[in-house]
Amino acid sequence: MTRVRTIVIITLILLGILTAPTTSLFTHPAQAQQARDVPANQWDDRLSVSSTTKCAVNSDNSVWCWSDPPEKDDIHYVPTPLYSKVPEKIEGIEAKAVSASIDSVCTIALDNELWCWGTKNGTENDDKPTITAPKKVGMQVKKVQLINGKVQVIDTNDNVWEWGLEHADQAMQYRKKIPSIKVKDIHTSGSTSCAVDLGNKVWCWGNNQDGILGSYEPEHSDSPILIHGITAQKVAVGRSACALDTAGEVFCWGDNYFGQLGSDTPGSTAIPTKVEKLPADVTDITTDDNTNCVLNASGNSWCWGKFRDDLGETTDINHPEIPRKSTLPSAQLLRIEDKACIADKAGYTWCTKDYHRLISPGDPHDFSMKKIENIRLTSSFSD
Repeated sequence: MTRVRTIVIITLILLGILTAPTTSLFTHPAQAQQARDVPANQWDDRLSVSSTTKCAVNSDNSVWCWSDPPEKDDIHYVPTPLYSKVPEKIEGIEAKAVSASIDSVCTIALDNELWCWGTKNGTENDDKPTITAPKKVGMQVKKVQLINGKVQVIDTNDNVWEWGLEHADQAMQYRKKIPSIKVKDIHTSGSTSCAVDLGNKVWCWGNNQDGILGSYEPEHSDSPILIHGITAQKVAVGRSACALDTAGEVFCWGDNYFGQLGSDTPGSTAIPTKVEKLPADVTDITTDDNTNCVLNASGNSWCWGKFRDDLGETTDINHPEIPRKSTLPSAQLLRIEDKACIADKAGYTWCTKDYHRLISPGDPHDFSMKKIENIRLTSSFSD
């Protein structure tokens, strides 16, 4: 009888263990992964387009880069591009995000470690530059961007750090923490940066050209300044700043020389101004220095600001502030550096064949989209 009672007690104890709520001690790795802060658009950082070097993270997490430099008559011509025009696989790296500048690249590995590489000091006689091997920086990050001489990251504790591109793989020695804010999205033009904090407020710092810091004073601020009157889910910064707010509407402020504020009010403004005549289901926003574009849930794009005929008949030259539907194919992602590049719904990447800035009215050009070899971000964006 005692033996039977012992068996019953042991059985009940085991059942209690098996049916008890799961604790962190027994959390499955998949559950731990799900607990991490995943961006709203998990594919947003898998395609990076600079004026020369472009990189993508494929569906198998491999990193591929290619160079597509402007011709010699363009001011952005680079005699020694980093890669060839056919995408090359970067060996030894599996990543979930990538950012490319003219001559440097950084990726976020699957374990959130930051890796960077690029060229050694410039070479003479147009020789192909020496590319350094990818190097672990020693930081765990959620987001990285390289632009105009600057590296900027959001670490896994939601802090913002930045350092000069000349020290791209030496962050621990040269990095500077941006004070006072915890953020979930960030974008920079190189001279000015804006971020969305964990409460959806927008903060900007850096050079204060045309009121882009939300007021006309000071001329420069190293500390973030709150942009009043707006809550946002995403920001994009060029010569002006734009934010996609939590209601799906777009507001812009700063320089308006090319109508990039989407407002017929002349001159710049430090007050976020709603961009009218956009679809109600905007999901993403992107910018170059003087042109802004949005995507809606159907993959269609609208653009305004400085005229770019590679985007189709997107702007009325007499009224550049009025958003016009572009003739670009339906897309899941859109990037508008010197070329327009998209990722289609099947995950394939396409870029316009010619650079828009090289073309003068009447010059021959080809703005048709060319599929990029070896690149597929995902088997399907519906996955």
